[in-house]
Amino acid sequence: MQTDKVVGSAIKGTLLIALVAAVIGLVFAGVGAVLLNSVNFQNSSDLMGVVGGVLGIIGFVAYIGFLLLLSALSFIWIIQPIIAHVVDNIVLSGAEHLDAIQQRSADAGADADGFADALDISGAI
Repeated sequence: MQTDKVVGSAIKGTLLIALVAAVIGLVFAGVGAVLLNSVNFQNSSDLMGVVGGVLGIIGFVAYIGFLLLLSALSFIWIIQPIIAHVVDNIVLSGAEHLDAIQQRSADAGADADGFADALDISGAI
């Protein structure tokens, strides 16, 4: 494995994600500035409270969507290229001994037998 390719993928992905985050952040800031500029704070009414609540909910949902997008982009632009590099460059030595591997017999039943099988730790990435 070449370290420069792994580090290069991580840096390139991070810069791309930062660029996307900056563009989306500027769009959100522009929309927020336009909305704040269009509100007349001198003549506030009960309707303004409802509009503010709706805008707050929309902003919250947009923020959660933004975080999900950044997570998906980090998987696409950082994790996936690194995994592809590892898979392409992995070397297995001593493969002729793999046919001799056999499963051993089961252990005697202990407390909470099978509980660990219910815990999914294989999806850590």
